[in-house]
Amino acid sequence: MKHLLSILLLFAFSAGVSIDGIAQKDPAQMSKRELRKKLKSFYKNPETYKKFKQNIEEKKSNLADIEKQLQAPVNTEAIEKEIAAKTQEEQKLKAEIERLKNEKKETTTVIKKETNAQGTVYKVQVEITDEDLYKEFVKGEKKPVFTGDMDSDGLKKYTLGYFQDKTEADKFVKILSGLFVKEAKVVTYTNGQRVD
Repeated sequence: MKHLLSILLLFAFSAGVSIDGIAQKDPAQMSKRELRKKLKSFYKNPETYKKFKQNIEEKKSNLADIEKQLQAPVNTEAIEKEIAAKTQEEQKLKAEIERLKNEKKETTTVIKKETNAQGTVYKVQVEITDEDLYKEFVKGEKKPVFTGDMDSDGLKKYTLGYFQDKTEADKFVKILSGLFVKEAKVVTYTNGQRVD
C-alpha cells in the first residue's frame, strides 16, 4: 500500500501537477496525513482520478495552444494597409461632404441674389391650385405635395428658372412645353414684387 501511495504521489509530481491543484491548499501547509487522504480518495475512486488527470491534460493542451498563439507573429502589414485604406476612404467622404456643403451655399447665394435682384427679373413658373395639391393619395388619405413658393397674394407655384432677359425666359418656356410642361409661364417681378 505504501508503495502504491508513493507511486501516485510521484506520478502527480511528474505530471507537473502542483499539490495545490489536488487539495486546494498550499503544499507547505498540507500535512502528510492530508496528502495520504487525498491520494486514498483517488485510489478508492479511479474515475475521479481519471477525470482529474484528463482535466490536467486539457489544461496543458490549452496552455500549449495559448503559448503558440502568443508566439505566432502578428501580420501588422495587412492591418496597417486596411487602416490606411479606411483612412483614405474617410478623407474622400469628408472632401465630398465639404464639396456638397460649398455647392449648397453657392446655390443658395445664387437663388437669393436672383430672387432679391433689384430691377426686373423674369421667372418661369408653374402655378399650383388647391385641387392639384391633393391629387396624391397615401393609404386613402389626402396628402399635400406642395414644396414650392407662395406669392404675397397667396398663389402657389414652382419656380423653374430665373432670367434677366424676357426672350431667354420665353425660350425656356418653349423647351418646357416640348417636354409636356404646358402650364409653365413667364412671370415678371420688379424689385421682388410680382407685376401682373
